[in-house]
Amino acid sequence: MTEAGLSMSRLWIFVALALASVCSAAAQQRAAVFPTSFTIFFQRHSTALSPEATVVLDTVADKVIGDRELMVLIDAYAIGAGAEQASAARGNAVRHYLITRGIAAAVITVSPNVSAADAPHGPDRAEIRLSRMS
Repeated sequence: MTEAGLSMSRLWIFVALALASVCSAAAQQRAAVFPTSFTIFFQRHSTALSPEATVVLDTVADKVIGDRELMVLIDAYAIGAGAEQASAARGNAVRHYLITRGIAAAVITVSPNVSAADAPHGPDRAEIRLSRMS
């Protein structure tokens, strides 16, 4: 192999390594969204977001705004009479807050749920999960 051919081979190896490094850095940045699951709590029979909940939701908003490939999945829970309507209202309160923080409504999904009284995380809550768009 000539000196010029050897130099060109080294250049291509360098370019390939540099590209692999950039791809690896991008993958690490995408993986840095963890945790991907958050839980906020509501007072019994309330849909109002507590100051503690808004701190959590601000964190969620910052992660989603920083990575436009993320979707927000909200599972809202309530218990007792009118639980379906209450859980939907809670999920929509979370959704509305995130929208006011700049997250597109199209990437937010709300699922209202009736909770069991002995649910592991409590019956009055919303679980927020971040997921990559496929």
